[in-house]
Amino acid sequence: MKIDNTPITPAGTRETDQTKTAARTSGHSPAPDRTNETAFSVDISATAGQMSSEVADEDQARRDKIAAIRAQLAAGSYSISGRDVAEKMLETIKG
Repeated sequence: MKIDNTPITPAGTRETDQTKTAARTSGHSPAPDRTNETAFSVDISATAGQMSSEVADEDQARRDKIAAIRAQLAAGSYSISGRDVAEKMLETIKG
């Protein structure tokens, strides 16, 4: 897919070097450049903000759990039963 960044004039046509030259010679000024203007705005509701903070809390809880497991692995005190591993493997295979 090719994306063309050529500006579109208010008349709906693409602005080219020829149209710029024609506008200068005819006395018409080209359309103002509005590429940096905001076309819309977005407001985040209080509910969305609350959901965002809940996700951050869950992420922190997950990081804390991972840090605890890493510390146990480093100390050599982390153990898990073979049965638990086998059950998780079977659950994964069953899908």
